[in-house]
Amino acid sequence: MDKVKYVYKSLEDFLISKELSIDYIATDGWGGDYPVKGCEIDASILFADISGFSKRTINLSSTATMFFVNHFFSWISGEALQNVPCIIDKYIGDEIMIIFSNEFGSVNHFADALTVAKGFIEYDEWGFSPHIGISSGVVTVGYVGTPKMYNCSVFGKPVALAKRCATEVAKARMIVFPVVNCDRSLVEPIFASKKGADKSFSRRPNEEWHFYELENVELNNMGNYDVCKVQKEDTIGFIFNVKEDGSLGDSITIEQHISCLLRNLEDSGRYRPSKAYIHKKRE
Repeated sequence: MDKVKYVYKSLEDFLISKELSIDYIATDGWGGDYPVKGCEIDASILFADISGFSKRTINLSSTATMFFVNHFFSWISGEALQNVPCIIDKYIGDEIMIIFSNEFGSVNHFADALTVAKGFIEYDEWGFSPHIGISSGVVTVGYVGTPKMYNCSVFGKPVALAKRCATEVAKARMIVFPVVNCDRSLVEPIFASKKGADKSFSRRPNEEWHFYELENVELNNMGNYDVCKVQKEDTIGFIFNVKEDGSLGDSITIEQHISCLLRNLEDSGRYRPSKAYIHKKRE
């Protein structure tokens, strides 16, 4: 009989369903005990966030900023994460952290991470222009915290590497990952031109994706690493309004879209801004 394969909705679901690699109660030396409970797995970690987030939201209200971030996360979940086995670990400000593993249903978790990253950028019609870092290796899914509050997360060097690649190396619409994770026979077909042109890590005219030469970079508190970088240089960055007759109206940015939406919600009584914000708008 074939073994049942479950689709895990969270890291907690996975951890509860598996035999732990370590299960121990440690002490902090000052009278406090804490659990060390986790399961080691091979996985790929993906970090993605919005380019220029602070600059783009500096003049938005707090509620508009919340709209902006949630629009980004909703778009990611709806467009790029459909039908791909993975678990969202957490949202951190405008950043998302996603875990891929054969334990979660992948055949090749690094390929799935690359495919998702590619989708983040190719379907970026609102111009979020994410910068993305990916790294693979052995990580530990485990609990962190105290009896005051526990969370479940992923720990290990690949987590730090993916984070650094995203925040310190990647630029807008760019995916960065360590060379040690780079199997060209796997990577190149994912980003190959639809025309089936020559597949190599070199730039060609009218190519959708730009593969950079391998680069040695210094990562904060981690030393030097050889990394691969792939970038899609064009983006739309706006959406056309569709009129009632089906024709296209003026184009708008996501910031304009949210501001218009909030005005409509305020006019209909479904949004009641704080008195402090109303006063600020009138100044």
